[in-house]
Amino acid sequence: MDRWGLWTHAELDAAGVPRSTVRDRVRRGSLVRVLPGVFASGELDGRGMARAVTLWRPDAVLSHRTALWLWGLHPEPEWVEATVPRRTSVRTPRGVVLYRRDLPADARSSAWGLPVVTVERALLDGLAVVHGTDADLLVDRALGHELNPHVVAERMERDGKRRGRPAARRQLAQWPGIVDSKPERRLGRALRARGWRLETGARVLGGYRVDFLHRPTSTAVEVDGREFHSDPTTFVRDRWRQNTIQRGGLLVLRYAAASVLADVDGVAEDVVAALGERPRRRWSSF
Repeated sequence: MDRWGLWTHAELDAAGVPRSTVRDRVRRGSLVRVLPGVFASGELDGRGMARAVTLWRPDAVLSHRTALWLWGLHPEPEWVEATVPRRTSVRTPRGVVLYRRDLPADARSSAWGLPVVTVERALLDGLAVVHGTDADLLVDRALGHELNPHVVAERMERDGKRRGRPAARRQLAQWPGIVDSKPERRLGRALRARGWRLETGARVLGGYRVDFLHRPTSTAVEVDGREFHSDPTTFVRDRWRQNTIQRGGLLVLRYAAASVLADVDGVAEDVVAALGERPRRRWSSF
């Protein structure tokens, strides 16, 4: 296990280093006291500081934004967040945030050689402290690519009434599915908020892929970026693609990415109006 040049008082005692020598080295700068009873022989990066917290509190499990970062789902936080047993009574040092909760065994895992909550637990904890568009990005990054949304929902229901559960429930309900771009993500969420669930990245006639598909009304929704208007080859190929799709009976609604970003509610309302006008089929071959 990588120690990041970290030592505890107990380890220094076992190595025969007197406390007076430790104090002298701290004064001279060859050792740095990073947490109570924990010393570093050099500069620490984020993972080193996370390791220092687990040396300071061996019962700590890295969680929330720190766990999300270690799982590759969130930027590196400015402080280390960890969960300790509920009855823990300790003064929290600067740069550390502690959450007191008794974690079940199935909520614990390991990443980078560090004790960390599972990725599902990290996501649900994170939604209690990450808000707004950051929460949207977190969920969209995690679900589908890394996590099964059904597993996350099951874990959430098992939690009972916990802080962050309403936000997690709302995020799961509005998750648009796996999308390729920010405009698609915003439109997908806007449609979900209006009660419409469209498939994302669905394959249709000719093997072509569409951004959104509503099978009951045979309607596809496409969000076009600048490349569809700047490259003649792409423009021509896209017209052939659209003709093939429409011959199969699909209505194709197309919106510029810039329009979605500028007025996502207006675009979503237009899509909903079109879907409401379309006849529904009992089955679809798309």
